[in-house]
Amino acid sequence: MTGDAVVEPGSPARARGRWAMLAAVWGVYAGFGLVAGSLAPVVADVQADLGLSKSAMGLVLGAWQLVYLVSAVPTGAFIRRVGLRWSVALSAVVVCASGVLRAGAGGFGTLYAAVALFGFGGPLISIGAPQLIGEWFDVTERRTAVGVYTTAPSVGMMFAMFTANGVFVPMFGSWRPTLVLYGVIAGATGLVWLSVSATVGAWSRRPVDTAAAPAAVQALGSRALLRLPVVRLVLVLAVGSFLFSHALGNWMVRMLQDGGRTAATAGTLAAFTTAVGIAATAVVPRFATVERRVALLVGVYLLGAVAVAGMTFVSGSAVAGLLVGLGVARATSLPMAMLVLMDAPEVGPRNMAAAGGLYFTAGEVGGVLGPLLVGVVADASGGFRAPALALAAVALALAVVSLRVPRPDRVEGRAAAGASG
Repeated sequence: MTGDAVVEPGSPARARGRWAMLAAVWGVYAGFGLVAGSLAPVVADVQADLGLSKSAMGLVLGAWQLVYLVSAVPTGAFIRRVGLRWSVALSAVVVCASGVLRAGAGGFGTLYAAVALFGFGGPLISIGAPQLIGEWFDVTERRTAVGVYTTAPSVGMMFAMFTANGVFVPMFGSWRPTLVLYGVIAGATGLVWLSVSATVGAWSRRPVDTAAAPAAVQALGSRALLRLPVVRLVLVLAVGSFLFSHALGNWMVRMLQDGGRTAATAGTLAAFTTAVGIAATAVVPRFATVERRVALLVGVYLLGAVAVAGMTFVSGSAVAGLLVGLGVARATSLPMAMLVLMDAPEVGPRNMAAAGGLYFTAGEVGGVLGPLLVGVVADASGGFRAPALALAAVALALAVVSLRVPRPDRVEGRAAAGASG
């Protein structure tokens, strides 16, 4: 990795530095979430200001995911060539620019372009973060590290949900300065990352993991990874999970407003859902051992189906319980699917950049379709009940697919086959 020195896995430098590195990359990922979620709480204001229909707004909300589809796979190679330090810093710069440019949009085209720009910076952090975990953390610590880093974008989105209509839009009198502020915050996280990574001062792949992996899987390309059944299965889960998560992440405030709630109340409820998800993400992946993973995946998808379907049929305080379930389901399915990929013997830490590129490329197919699906179906049906039922059907399908996730006996069998090959 260009410009990255080597630190032995058991050295004091790694022991001191790995959690600091995780904290710094967490900050950049939170900035990613802040800008990614910046439009959701002000969708109604943006639509009114720019004269956009729900379908047009759905296209805008899915713009960066469409760019992500093209940029994610080459991003893995870019990270290996340039190194994680500068790749993550570049991510913060691009995310900052996207946030600031959104504020200057004068119509559909300029807003779409500003949001699409985000798709070039997003993969650098979303692929770089699991690559860092694969290199710096032992298998025993990896579930905890994954649980920690995946809370970051949710924290950023929750901050946007809480503060946009509750603090900054009333303070500034417009949604535009609010988006500028969010972009600047995201850019500042890049400076923190550069400082921390310079202090820690060194990076490395993990020789202990590399030696333990079968030689045939130490340097697989994207095509070779796609031939692995476990990779293809995880990619299916990624498409559906991202569709479900991005659809709700972008439209939940508007869906809650459609039930007669004010913008501030809807934003607070959406932020509450995100807060529940953050807590669940920090806890649930720690229990997602190979033995429990199938049951947990099926459970969270079923929970999501019930919660999203019920959300449009209840009113008052009863919706709070459904939002708790929705927060758990949205937040925990993605890290558990990533753990299936990360722990697969055929993949290994050495291939996580390439595998992560495939994972997020597939996921952002759903990321594009989710917001667009909700917008189009809402326009066609005249409300948000039909889109909610469509999302429930997606979650039910994912629960069925999860039954195919490899169980312990199959994992051991694949590892033995790889070693003998």
